[in-house]
Amino acid sequence: MEETIAEDAERVDELDKELESTKELDSIERKLDDKVEYDSELSENRYAKSSAYKKSETKSESKKSSGSKERNLEKKVKEAKVREVHDSHDGAHAIIYHIDPETGKIYFAFEKKPADYQPSEYAGTLSLYGGSIKIGESPNDGLARELEEEDPAYKIVIKALNETKWKVAEVPKYADGVPSRTYIWAAEIKDQNEWSKYKSSKSLEGDKSIKSLEEIAGSNFAFGFGPIVKQVGIVLANSKYSNYGYN
Repeated sequence: MEETIAEDAERVDELDKELESTKELDSIERKLDDKVEYDSELSENRYAKSSAYKKSETKSESKKSSGSKERNLEKKVKEAKVREVHDSHDGAHAIIYHIDPETGKIYFAFEKKPADYQPSEYAGTLSLYGGSIKIGESPNDGLARELEEEDPAYKIVIKALNETKWKVAEVPKYADGVPSRTYIWAAEIKDQNEWSKYKSSKSLEGDKSIKSLEEIAGSNFAFGFGPIVKQVGIVLANSKYSNYGYN
């Protein structure tokens, strides 16, 4: 009888501990459900900003065992970890073009955004190849990486960038309240065979769109690239390499 009472007392203690453990888990889960803040400090002494992301509240179903609660807690802890920020607010892009050696006509290669692109205001518009620079990358390295990610014929463009050596613009701006810069280079693909190979390659993001100098005047561009592209078109049209005038 005494042994039974002792065993019962021991079992009660165990149940109390399990109950306390369950209460503790429930408390942590509620806190995680309320709000999870991700604080990401931008580096390189060019800007510093913390971004807060609110985690949407979720109601977890009642758990049948402490084991399932532990698995659920582990999942929530992973979700609550600080998000690693890979991209800076800076961008690097290329204006890719070719001047036909026989006719002197100028052609450009753009990325056409798909119909379901977000934000929707840029759906179906033209954009320059390139993208965001990762933290710690130089603008040149960032552009080379983005080109590789976007087109299998990227080496042709990198070769053209190295040969053209024309930084078109370095545009200061504010992105999400953070001072940043957009770097834009011109890349003239001079060789006719390389141009044919490049314009026939399939873009890995969006669709490749080849436009003549005349066509870009009436085209819609994403991210405010239109004026810069058209200015470059005017410069090229007035150059000694084209037949548009002022030769």
